[in-house]
Formats: sequence, structure tokens, C-alpha cells
Amino acid sequence: MPYTGSGVLASALGIHKPTFRTLLAALNIDTPRSVTVLAEHSVESTLTTVEVNLGYPVFVKPAGGGGSLGAGIGRSAEELAELLRARRNQPYAEYMVEEYIDGVPCTVGILDQGGPVVLSLLTCETDRAFYDYEAKHDRGLRRETCPAALSEDVEQRVMETALRVHRLIGAHGVSRVDFLICAGGRSTVLKVNTVPGLSEHGHLATMAAAAGVSYVELIKRVLDTAFTKVSYVP
Repeated sequence: MPYTGSGVLASALGIHKPTFRTLLAALNIDTPRSVTVLAEHSVESTLTTVEVNLGYPVFVKPAGGGGSLGAGIGRSAEELAELLRARRNQPYAEYMVEEYIDGVPCTVGILDQGGPVVLSLLTCETDRAFYDYEAKHDRGLRRETCPAALSEDVEQRVMETALRVHRLIGAHGVSRVDFLICAGGRSTVLKVNTVPGLSEHGHLATMAAAAGVSYVELIKRVLDTAFTKVSYVP
């Protein structure tokens, strides 16, 4: 049965952040340094691992999932220990602890149109501690800029990297690659979403509109991709 979007393998690679980050590192694509924390790891052993490999502050997030659910900032060993203990009551068996990077969230939509095409870039700023679940679902808590106000060289690098990531995991049809853009020009990849939201006022629709693609046309193009996949997609 035809379906839109990527196959199982691409979506699995995208949703499991430790595996995705390993692939990025293998191709020298900038991504935050991180360590993986399993449910059986003690808080004490995790603190030691973080101190040796990362230092503080750090960012904690589930290894799978999205929407910034279960995420938080640990600015010291005490704060990280508190975050780790609190998350043992949540339904995640695996977490990532990564270096905290102070940057502006930037997302890049990619839509297959006879080949993957990058839509307009979008940056999203918030006055909250980070771009959390509440800010992602309340337009009053964030400030969106699309097309993004980035320098030409940073914009070009981000677009090229987003396409590399899309192809790296074997994504098809549509994807959204999330970055952090730092003041010094660093652009680091956070994740790829193979099932980006399709609400009329969501990021993908906003980026498409800035690229001259109406919402109705966007939905039509996404539907079309169900019939452009090869007969077997892993």
C-alpha cells in the first residue's frame, strides 16, 4: 500500500538520536558531543562519565521521542543528578546527555519534487530557558523568522548540510532537519524528523509558504511522494 514519507529504516535512524549522532560523526557533520544513559546506569556513574567527557552545562533529552518532552538543562552536577532522578519515573529507557550549546534554533524543511528540495529556512527564538514543549505549542512564547535572517555563507552551509542529512538516512518525501546556529557562525545538527507536523500553521507549512508553496499545494506534494518511492524501501 503506498504511503507518504520515509521507510522504516530512515525513520528509525532519525528517531533514535544516539545512532543518528554516530552517523553524523562518521561523516564529520557537526553535532553536539553526547553520552548515552541507560536506565540501569546509576546517577553516580553518569555524573562521572559526564564530567570526564562533557563538563557543564549539559542538556538532557530522551534518546527517542520528540517535542522536547522529558528534556532539561543541567548547569551543575547537582542539577544533572536531580534531572536524572526525576526522569526515572518517566517512560523512557534511554537518555542522552549532550554538551549545552547556546544558539538559535533553526529548522530546514525538505520536500521531494523530482528530488529533494530545500524550503525556506526558519529560526525560532524564545525567552524561556530553551525551546521547550510549551514554546513549541504556544505561538505567543516564540518568535519565528522565515526566511531566516542568516548570513549567506551560514545559510548555504545549513542548506547543504540538511540535504546531506536527508540523503544520509535515506529519507524520502519530506523531512525537517533541526540545527542550532551560534553567534560565531557554528551550525550544529540536533536531529532529523521524518514525520514533521503538517498543521496549517506549523513550521513545515510556514517554510513552504515562504518558498511560494501554498498549504493546499504542500499537502498535494506530500501526497504525491507516496507514489514516487521505489517498490522496496527498507
